[in-house]
Amino acid sequence: ALDKQDIYECLIGYLMNPHPEPTDFEEWVLYTFGDGIAGKYLLPYNEKIWKVPLKSIGLEWVERVPRPPVEDIVKSALGIETEGYTHQLNFYYPVTGGIQSLVQSFARGGQVTCGFAARRIKREKGGWRVTGDTGQKSFERLVIAMPVDEALSMMDGVQDDVKRASDSLVYNSVRLVLVGLDDESLMDKSAIYIPDPSVAPHRVCYMGYFSPENVPSGCSSLVAEVTTRPGHPLHAMPADDFVQQVVDDLDRAGIIDSRRVKTTEGRDIKYAYVVHDKEHRKNVGIIRSYFEELGVSLHGRFGEFEYINMDEVVGRSIALAKKLDSSVPSRE
Repeated sequence: ALDKQDIYECLIGYLMNPHPEPTDFEEWVLYTFGDGIAGKYLLPYNEKIWKVPLKSIGLEWVERVPRPPVEDIVKSALGIETEGYTHQLNFYYPVTGGIQSLVQSFARGGQVTCGFAARRIKREKGGWRVTGDTGQKSFERLVIAMPVDEALSMMDGVQDDVKRASDSLVYNSVRLVLVGLDDESLMDKSAIYIPDPSVAPHRVCYMGYFSPENVPSGCSSLVAEVTTRPGHPLHAMPADDFVQQVVDDLDRAGIIDSRRVKTTEGRDIKYAYVVHDKEHRKNVGIIRSYFEELGVSLHGRFGEFEYINMDEVVGRSIALAKKLDSSVPSRE
């Protein structure tokens, strides 16, 4: 779908790639994809997401980045349709209730306490005591699925090297904007990834594509995602101004017609993307060793502090549950 010159530059850069073995993420992108694909898409897109120099990011997570075979690159350049990754092409999504319904189904039948915000975590004889806004609870075993740096801030006697490692963890926040239109123009695709630095969102997801039950009849919507971090101009922008900028940017990019906007809503999420900087493995290793000595399991994207998606978290959840079950002494 690109101009012929762009296609040529992407293809020749991929096939005749002079870049040496990489030592950081920026070098890896050039080494793996060549100057054309890197310069036109992958470098500006990743600079937009991570909000840090790409040379400061390590290589331990790069298996997350799709690496299509050379045959698919050539076919695509010639206009021959390719299938890509089938696990991204074919997937299930709840008909009603959004992805939240998946979480609710997991909780059904279990003993799940909601609305209990943890404030202090203290070791006691036979287990752990967790203090929240509404009282205390005691547990024989503990699994930390909240951001591990926040969990450490709730504990006493944490070693200095563990505190330093925790303070050095790098992550990005995300600001989300739901845009609802009074027409069905946003029902025909799942998502668009936007490398253009002049457009605030890096990705927009079309909610009605996943299920028509996600939008009112005759309407459509998208959710725009914008990563931020302290010090970035968009991080502290007032909510109304931020929403308006996103709407204006999407209109200018031709993704929506702002005259059809019926409703908007903003939402800020503090912990969104783990940044695998070059010190990440060392710092996470120190923290994991500390919790292993305490007999506490770390779990989830910000419990383990790894850039993993929902499918991987669910798989690890099943494995951790089996491990914990197998370690329970028989009461017979």
